[in-house]
Amino acid sequence: MKFFHLSDLHLGKTFFEYSLIDDQRHILKLIIDQIKYHRPDGMIIAGDIYDTRTPTEEAVELFDSFLSEAIELGCPVYIIAGNHDSAKRLAFCNRILCKQKLHIANKFSGRMEKLVLKDSFGNLNLFMLPFIYP
Repeated sequence: MKFFHLSDLHLGKTFFEYSLIDDQRHILKLIIDQIKYHRPDGMIIAGDIYDTRTPTEEAVELFDSFLSEAIELGCPVYIIAGNHDSAKRLAFCNRILCKQKLHIANKFSGRMEKLVLKDSFGNLNLFMLPFIYP
């Protein structure tokens, strides 16, 4: 299986009152272009999707648009919450979204849950472990 692996997007980040949202929009468009070209079997986004646990509306809209495009291209998405994310907020509507090939690791429940993915070579067990606060 071929996956794209992303992490630390920090959508909504600002440096000294300068918003990076336009730069982030550009980078996400380049990633969409690469999805079109390489046709991965899925995309894993491993933590720190947003720069804060309460992201701006613009950051949420940008991520929503990015995910929608990726899924429309047939690329399942697997999201793991990081320490900058709110796992509960990120996993809103998780049961509905799974049916659309968008899987979000919710707050750690103490159990390792697996997704079984299949291709022509057989099964692949994917364990998505979100950030755990000690």
